[in-house]
Amino acid sequence: LGWMILVLVKYSTDFPLLTEYGWYLFYVPMIFLPLLSMLGVWRTAGFDARAEVKRLEVAVGGVSIALALVVLTNGIHKNVFRFERGAPDFSSNYTYGPLYFVVMGWILTLFLMAGAVLLMVARRGLHQAIFLLTLVVLFGVLFGVLYVQRVQAVLTSNISLVFVILFTVITEI
Repeated sequence: LGWMILVLVKYSTDFPLLTEYGWYLFYVPMIFLPLLSMLGVWRTAGFDARAEVKRLEVAVGGVSIALALVVLTNGIHKNVFRFERGAPDFSSNYTYGPLYFVVMGWILTLFLMAGAVLLMVARRGLHQAIFLLTLVVLFGVLFGVLYVQRVQAVLTSNISLVFVILFTVITEI
């Protein structure tokens, strides 16, 4: 709910600084939702009891925290988003910096890792779920790639809502 409120504020405020930080805060859940989903999948699969998985969880969490901080400090380095500050519609007149692709690549990587573990678990016991899980994961990857490439039909959609729905579907399968 907070994420959806943030989307509404981001597009409806007349305060440029609030709009800019609305952009940055929007990506924090986009980074942590796939992380939490992946950690939940690992726990469900029973992988979280292994020492190497615990170390991997710490590493993956650390990378996610670091990337969230990179996004939140974009106003300083401008390597995630580059806004045209003088333009009246600066929040829709922007380009991506190189770290944007790192952040989106990380989000897709977490999504793929969660999907891969789910497919391994399904292969062991839920053969009928493999096809459906594969379709959902592939749709998520395709959607993410099209979003990064700024395909208009995907760009005008609500990426946060799409990924929340995809993670919910994956969890329910």
